[in-house]
Amino acid sequence: MGKDNGIGKKTGDRGFAEVIAALIILAITVAASPALIQITKHVSSEIAKANQPSSAYVSVSNGVVSATNPMPVPISLDRIRLTVNGEPVPIQDANHNGVWEPFEKITFDLNSMLKKDVAVVTLYIDGKEVYRSVYTRPTAFPEDAQFPVIDVNASAGGKKGLTLDISIDDDVAVALQEVRIGDVKGEKLYSQTDFLEEYVKGHRGGKCKHEHEGKKFRKAVEKYWKEIGENGEKGEKYWKEAEVSEKFWKEVKKYWDEIEKEHIGEHYKVEKKIAVLLEKLMGAVKEGGKSSIPCDLKHVSSEVTINQNLSADQYIRIVAKDITGKTSSKILWLRELAPEVHIIRPADGQKFWNNEDISILARAIGADRVYLYVDGRLILSENAGSSPYDFGKNVRLDVGTHTIKARAVNNVGAGEDSITITVIPDNPPTVRITQPKNGQTFTTTGNAYKLTVTATASDDRGVREVRFYDNGRFIGSDLSAPYQITATLGLGTHTIKAVAVDTAGQTASDTVMITVKKVGQPPKIVQASVPAIGWSTDFSGGTPVVGGGS
Repeated sequence: MGKDNGIGKKTGDRGFAEVIAALIILAITVAASPALIQITKHVSSEIAKANQPSSAYVSVSNGVVSATNPMPVPISLDRIRLTVNGEPVPIQDANHNGVWEPFEKITFDLNSMLKKDVAVVTLYIDGKEVYRSVYTRPTAFPEDAQFPVIDVNASAGGKKGLTLDISIDDDVAVALQEVRIGDVKGEKLYSQTDFLEEYVKGHRGGKCKHEHEGKKFRKAVEKYWKEIGENGEKGEKYWKEAEVSEKFWKEVKKYWDEIEKEHIGEHYKVEKKIAVLLEKLMGAVKEGGKSSIPCDLKHVSSEVTINQNLSADQYIRIVAKDITGKTSSKILWLRELAPEVHIIRPADGQKFWNNEDISILARAIGADRVYLYVDGRLILSENAGSSPYDFGKNVRLDVGTHTIKARAVNNVGAGEDSITITVIPDNPPTVRITQPKNGQTFTTTGNAYKLTVTATASDDRGVREVRFYDNGRFIGSDLSAPYQITATLGLGTHTIKAVAVDTAGQTASDTVMITVKKVGQPPKIVQASVPAIGWSTDFSGGTPVVGGGS
């Protein structure tokens, strides 16, 4: 391992710095290619030998370049300096800490470069110039100021595969459309549509709605070819102002000679086939005095279906060229087209009782098929209907922590969502008869006794009711505390039972034994008449003498 000399700067990281430099050069090229012509380029031998990063790491929007660090090592932005005509171009990382971290984006604005007729771009790594290039602005149609504008709607899923609805707008005419599929290893052409060729062959009909549009287009075409084919002096003056080398000037002279002979201008971004077709269109304009220029090619639309295996780490790039070769492109990241899925219920972290039904409901968007898992075990698998598609199942789970996962897939990729829930034990209720007491005896003079039975009950979830029984016979229930019932009991021994029922239907009971007895009538107290009795106090004979009163 090399000695660490700072963030992302080690004695052994030369290869890393070279790949980073190659990525920035690629970003500059992507940004400049639609608007400017590269007339000179000097690249250090180390950079030329470096592994070239994929264009998937680069995107350009309105002159602002975004580049993603493809390396697993950070690099300090102090090591990188980029200039346009000697003026520094600020480079900013996403989290503003001055370090270009792995897979982090940096941005830099090249609008100053794109607005110049001549731009000298220089890149330095660790103070050493590793790249220098001169760009110039090409001649184009006077009326052709706009680059093609691409709009695309993508829909994944279903039997059709990935469907792209593409529309392209240009201020003159759209010439070519390409659909490319790429990943970090590069990209391949999937389909190509040549709108000009289709028009010439009659596949795309339609005339200009207003004749003056055709005349305006015809004048622009004629002026364009006149300047290219007859005005070599203007071109010579233009290139001299760029202060290019003598060797390059010879190539320029050769280029102008080829234009005069064959009307093929490679440096003007006009391909040979497009140039030939353009001549055919001009001929159509001149015949009959009326325009047949394809004004409808200012706006073109098409549907492209990709029927092949795709993955979320790929991208789709749509390329559009107008009639003069101005090029625009738009990238669709397939990971953004993968289906979405969200668990609607239960909520993450929610708690349930062990004897409770748990309702699982998820919603998928853009899916072909959906799945539900509990603790890694598949509990549902079915084809998805129209989007959004809801799916779910009711389950009962054991006490403990459980993971619920929903998964949705289509022909591009997959989406997942997972939550964790907890199932806790639901304990049975408790109940106790507080009145009467066990063994208590109640007496009555009749054949029955009216008795009030009272009980207390509790539960961790709630008591639904308390039921009362006499010798197994249901005698009533109470739904709320204090739980009690009044019943008429006959003579004899009674087993009184109270049964508590919780909200889950679990039960608990308590019993007491009592006796009801019958007793006789108490004696009546009446008024009695007692005759007067005389008593003798003579005990000499050993026995008192009772005598009557006098």
